[in-house]
Amino acid sequence: MSNLTYANAVTRQLATLARVSDFATEPLDYGVDVHCLMDCRDDFSEVDEHSPEAIVEALVRRFVTPRGALVDAPNYGLDIRAYCNRGVTLTELRMLSSQMSAEARKDDRVDKMSVVISSPLSTQQLSVKLVITPANPELATFTATFAVTSAGVLLDTLNITSAAA
Repeated sequence: MSNLTYANAVTRQLATLARVSDFATEPLDYGVDVHCLMDCRDDFSEVDEHSPEAIVEALVRRFVTPRGALVDAPNYGLDIRAYCNRGVTLTELRMLSSQMSAEARKDDRVDKMSVVISSPLSTQQLSVKLVITPANPELATFTATFAVTSAGVLLDTLNITSAAA
């Protein structure tokens, strides 16, 4: 009897497959998506792929997807929910901020991003504020704030506003 697990067997089989299509080249087309982070809106409304809303939704999905969870994108994701419901040092929060910025820059719609994370003692969640400078010069720098629990993103706290001073 082999010691291969199901996951190892699938990985070995995937390695034998030939790529059918080339990697995408710029300009990238993100396609059509509906407004959603963890769930869809009642009206299944679509979102412009280059809008601040689409950028934030894509980033939040990155921030709640464990690295390695996507077979075709093993370096995608950084599950920040793992930092909830436990004590977190200031050093860990600073490191997490840097990791989130690096992860965000993998999306070519993001030129720069700064992150401020707080973990209030009275709650078991993270409060996150993003300041995003889009790669598209037609879009102004904007901010997004949201809260994260071990269960996911609290959608009602997502707020996108212009960052103009």
